[in-house]
Amino acid sequence: MIKKLILCAALFILDANAGAIDFIKPCAWNDKACILDSSKLALPYFVKGIPEIGVSPVDPFTIDEVNADNGELKLLFKNIKVEGISKCEISEIERPTDKTHLRFVLHCPIVITGKYKSGGKILLVDVEGEGDTEIKTDKARIEVDIKITIVKDGKSYYKFTSFDYKYEPIEKLHFKLDNLFNGDKARAEPFLKLLDQSWKELAQLGNPLIKAIVMKEASNIEKIFLAMPIEEIELPA
Repeated sequence: MIKKLILCAALFILDANAGAIDFIKPCAWNDKACILDSSKLALPYFVKGIPEIGVSPVDPFTIDEVNADNGELKLLFKNIKVEGISKCEISEIERPTDKTHLRFVLHCPIVITGKYKSGGKILLVDVEGEGDTEIKTDKARIEVDIKITIVKDGKSYYKFTSFDYKYEPIEKLHFKLDNLFNGDKARAEPFLKLLDQSWKELAQLGNPLIKAIVMKEASNIEKIFLAMPIEEIELPA
């Protein structure tokens, strides 16, 4: 009952601010061309943020902490800043006729900076370090599939229930890890060269960071959906 009251209150507040997102172009659910065009038009507003409905700016944005442990590797990122979302290109978007999920594909340059702490094995090498880090690529493919349901409070709205994602760097990944091996440059420099040469094998290390990015973006997209009744964003098929 409490959850229902909270949802109703949220929908009331968001509906009062629906005018803040009048840039959305309504489309029929299965009109892929219209949906893609509408999404591209909305992207700059989304990036800038929509404070009236709680959508914060996303380029840049920050993440407090991400645990990226992987097998024998312990890896923690903190005080993370993510840049590049404003330069994303939406290449595909799909809304199946059963209205159970929303799928889209982005191609983005990504720059991630912050602090790291590591220990364990990378590429069979025992490694430790703690310091500043930068991970970047000029182009990554990110595919997101969001499960949705319909909630009603006088009007009907789309609400997200879960999401899946796939991530693949298209252009080379660049790794910068300061203070590896406690500042021992004789050990750090050849290892960093190995990382540079093995960037495809190391792409999986970026998965927890990409998941955190997708969670942020999905949360913001959902706020837009909850602020606009279905009748205002969806034309008859």
